Amino acid sequence: MNRTLIIMPELFWGGAEKQFRYLISELKEDIIVCISHSYSRESDYGDIERQYIAENNKTLFFQVQVLEKSGKLKRIIKLCHLITKAIKKYHPSSVIVYDSFGVNLIPYLKLHKLFVIYSERNSGEGLIQNKRWLSFIKMVDCISTNSSYAAKTLETKANLKVNLIKNGIIDRHNFKPHLGKANIFLIPARISRVKNQLLALKMLFLDNSSEKRVKFAGVSEDENYIEELTNYVNDNHLSEKVDFLGYCDNSEKLYKNIDAVILPSLEEGTSNVILECFLRGIPIFVSSIEMNTFTKNLRTFSFDPNDERQLLGVIESWNQLSDEDKIRILNENYQYVVSEHSVSKMVDSYVNLLRQGEK
Repeated sequence: MNRTLIIMPELFWGGAEKQFRYLISELKEDIIVCISHSYSRESDYGDIERQYIAENNKTLFFQVQVLEKSGKLKRIIKLCHLITKAIKKYHPSSVIVYDSFGVNLIPYLKLHKLFVIYSERNSGEGLIQNKRWLSFIKMVDCISTNSSYAAKTLETKANLKVNLIKNGIIDRHNFKPHLGKANIFLIPARISRVKNQLLALKMLFLDNSSEKRVKFAGVSEDENYIEELTNYVNDNHLSEKVDFLGYCDNSEKLYKNIDAVILPSLEEGTSNVILECFLRGIPIFVSSIEMNTFTKNLRTFSFDPNDERQLLGVIESWNQLSDEDKIRILNENYQYVVSEHSVSKMVDSYVNLLRQGEK
């Protein structure tokens, strides 16, 4: 396979970055990575990023630092200079881009006669609503999505041909069903309004027991929202029930000391969080958006993302189940993820797309 360029706003940030790190680690010497960092995130990820780059020393990394307060146009110009340097030196034949930042680079990449793959990591609705983005998307050679919902949205509403490539998950964990009552919850997501962490705080306030706790694991991308969350905690005397852990690179430690996971998002693609819970035997309660409810069990334990009473009710319904029923459900989740979401399947699917660019 010829060399492929992957353009990433950050190397470590969310679920999309994790999937592309899997791809980078598998393909190694065939990959060039261009990263547009913001200075403010260096302290969050600096050490683990340097370690990852050192471990993947057959991959070529190009990086540029940009002040987060710089306008999007300035960031794009700096990144274009970096991309040009990588193209001239290493002559990739294909490129993978994703998110809104990547969409804006598509015309520039087509000028370089690259085979462009755009990967939609959310619902696809945002692309359709933005006429400029949609015009850029129609220029690419291949479109992939990680959810059936996004594929259906782009196919039916924009008449686009889409390749569904499901997220991969590395099967290196011992399946151990989490039984007993769910009282200690983890929400592993960046602190952002779209991730809807406030709903979990409202659930804690509504709950009459003293047992429930919530741990938030993720960096903040929205200063106003984190302030709103902390004010809610202080105003409602919830400080003993809530922990803001920031970014945590030890997922095993995070998952070990909790009973269940809550995913209250207003929008998602296919969440890595769901797959990781399925693999480990951890109960997960999800918002009832279509992107989060792709199995029967997810639908059963879903809630309106604007209704903390429904969230509390779903938790209580899980707590009332027998251990036998809990084991059955968690086993079904495990069987689903190992059959549908292997990293090798995900990598093979991208390789098949990339080979089209060599013809």
